[in-house]
Amino acid sequence: MMTDRTDQPRDTDQETWLTARRWVTENMRLIHWIANPYRNHMAADEDDLLQEATMAAFQAL
Repeated sequence: MMTDRTDQPRDTDQETWLTARRWVTENMRLIHWIANPYRNHMAADEDDLLQEATMAAFQAL
């Protein structure tokens, strides 16, 4: 049986969020390398890229 993310305790989500933030911080060179071809077409700054990468990492976990 698959559990919905809302069924998990809040502290689990907080731990996952912290793990995602840590991964993004440690892998910014990779994130820049992946995003670089699209940067000219993005209306985003460094903070936006950091936030988007963190949300993607959170969802991937």
